[in-house]
Amino acid sequence: MRPKLLIEGLATFFLCLACALVQGPLAPFIIGALLLALIYVGGPVSQAHYNPAVTLAFCVRRRQAWTAGSAYVAVQLVAALGAAVFAGLFLGHSEENSEHILSALKEPVLEGWLPGTMAELLGTFLLAFVILSVATSRRTVGNSYYGLAIAATIA
Repeated sequence: MRPKLLIEGLATFFLCLACALVQGPLAPFIIGALLLALIYVGGPVSQAHYNPAVTLAFCVRRRQAWTAGSAYVAVQLVAALGAAVFAGLFLGHSEENSEHILSALKEPVLEGWLPGTMAELLGTFLLAFVILSVATSRRTVGNSYYGLAIAATIA
């Protein structure tokens, strides 16, 4: 179980760190490429969840035991928090760096909490749907495209 938790923690840390630090028009593609690499590295070890929602989907689909799933979620949350702290230390606490972190929020595409919440729910559903379709279905056993499909969903 330790190697699985280690890869989940490290990959979640680097994925969250990239989300915090990478900006610009190519950011989704850079983050998607990182996720693609992390999926192929961690998939054989831990199934490459890297997200509590994905772990929950695996547990509901009975591809992951609930006890192991809860350990995955705990490690993912600690790793994400660690990445946030590291990003804060890396960027410092100047006003310019705060602008960098909050730049995506300056001109919101969606106003209010309901549209944003719905966008998050639909995006999470789409991610879980794609992952469960390409990585846990008996019809796709042995495929080599699962990482590309998942990373493209994020990008």
